[in-house]
This record gives sequence, C-alpha cells and structure tokens, in this order.
Amino acid sequence: MPLTIKVEDFKGKVVANLLDNKGMLNRLVNYCYKNPNLFKVFKYIDLYDDTTFNSLQVKDLIDDIYKLRSDSDVVDEERVLLLDQLNEFCNKSLEEPHMYLKFYGD
Repeated sequence: MPLTIKVEDFKGKVVANLLDNKGMLNRLVNYCYKNPNLFKVFKYIDLYDDTTFNSLQVKDLIDDIYKLRSDSDVVDEERVLLLDQLNEFCNKSLEEPHMYLKFYGD
C-alpha cells in the first residue's frame, strides 16, 4: 500500500514530496504497531488515513527512525535508504516554524 509523504507549511504549500509506491514503509509501520513500547510516534502512522506530525513530534520520529534503521530484523538496504530520505524530510520540516510532516495513506 503506497504512502505519500510531504513536508508542508502551515498554509498547505508542499515543500517536499516523496511517494513510497512500493509500500516499503508498511512493514516498518506494522512492526511498530506490534512493538508499541519501543517507539514514540512511528506507531501512530496510519496506513489507511492521513497522519500529521508537528515539530515536537518530528523530533521523536527522528529517534524512532534511528532505532528502526539499526534493526536488521525489519530493515534491508532499500528500507535504510527510505528511512534516510524520511529523516531528511524530518530535518527539512524543522528548518522553519510551522512546518509539518504529513503521511497520506491509501
């Protein structure tokens, strides 16, 4: 199931856009669903609806990405690259105030 990931300003203007058309994040999100005590916010990404993270939540998401990136049970080389891109989007959303990281589910 594909997810579209965007960085948007407070008016909804898209600053960055990424399409996970292979559904590579699905396995990671499902892993976080099954291990909710290990992750702060990654477990809240809804594959079937839209999820928005503000700057405070994005900081926790960066921590979750770091944990996932180092877990060889769920991450392969392709997913590491996707997590690196997601981390870049997180950092981009923190560059200016009132920026949001949004996941658009199917």
